Amino acid sequence: MKTSDGKKEKRGSGVIGGGHGFVDVRGLPMPRAGEIARLLAAFCLCLFVAYSGANGETQGTIDVDAQARKIYHQLMSPFCPGQTLYNCRSSQAEMLRHQIRERLARGEAPEAIITSLVQQYGEGIRGAPRNRGLGRLAWVVPGVILILGGIAVVFYLRRHVARPGAAAPVPAPADSELRSRVEKELESHRP
Repeated sequence: MKTSDGKKEKRGSGVIGGGHGFVDVRGLPMPRAGEIARLLAAFCLCLFVAYSGANGETQGTIDVDAQARKIYHQLMSPFCPGQTLYNCRSSQAEMLRHQIRERLARGEAPEAIITSLVQQYGEGIRGAPRNRGLGRLAWVVPGVILILGGIAVVFYLRRHVARPGAAAPVPAPADSELRSRVEKELESHRP
């Protein structure tokens, strides 16, 4: 079959115009595999550039921010009782968070910052006790209590729960006079 411009078209081959590419069901040319690979590579490159800090934020500031947030979560606020430094919204807590972030940006180690804050505000600034010395008891005692409680429950259940197949308690023999009265009462109510 000939097209309007005089070229021959093969029916059913999916190729139009001498084999310059495949067409989809709407008759539009489909890109070749090489074109798809180039488009995919360009897309991945754009994602990489966007993710790696094309918006002006470098990986160093991201690390400092992540380290600062970790410290904020580890410390209790000396300004808001019962809240972590991360959750406290007082102006003093904001200033302390800013100081921590600046110290991290200067390259100070997170543990050194926490140690200096513990010296300044006391051991109560820690969100969790240290896992050494008396602080270790705070980590061990709840586990021991949980285990002992589980053992106590098992012993209680073994002692007080009837086992299947165990003999039921035998009722005490009823008095014969009482038995005869009950039988008379039952017979009087039967139709």
